[in-house]
Amino acid sequence: MIRWLLDLVVTLAFIYWHRSRERPALRLVPRSATPVKRIVPARTGLVAVLVSRPAMEQRVLRALGEFTTLRFTKTWAELQEVVMRRPPSAILADPLADGSGDAQATLARFSHLWRIPVVLYTHLSPECAHILTGLGQSGIRHVIFWRFDDDADRFVEVVPWERDEPPLHAA
Repeated sequence: MIRWLLDLVVTLAFIYWHRSRERPALRLVPRSATPVKRIVPARTGLVAVLVSRPAMEQRVLRALGEFTTLRFTKTWAELQEVVMRRPPSAILADPLADGSGDAQATLARFSHLWRIPVVLYTHLSPECAHILTGLGQSGIRHVIFWRFDDDADRFVEVVPWERDEPPLHAA
């Protein structure tokens, strides 16, 4: 337990040091103390979801299920197939969900090349820290941490409901 905590502290210190040297690329927005009036969007679009735990799937379903169509996937290949079949308005993904694919390259391609908004939904762990810093460089701006800031309002807040243009597809 102490070794894990030490790994976590070292990882967070590395992230802080790395961010202090460069322009911040991945920004976490702290929740405000005042209650925010929830704006209920109309049911539109498609959100593709790849998460590592069934509890995370349930949290996403409860938060966004009444607002949009959700497509849950189990692998990076399956997620790419969903995106190719019908471009989603957003992607919710856990970089640690499937060890068989290259999470960083896949998410960077979706975000940077195809211009699909990607929201990372992951659990806070030392393994995730390196991936998060790399993905900040590819245009991903929102991270939701499981069991920390994953209430329904946060999910509704980060999904781009006003997207009027379809995402651009690379050939």
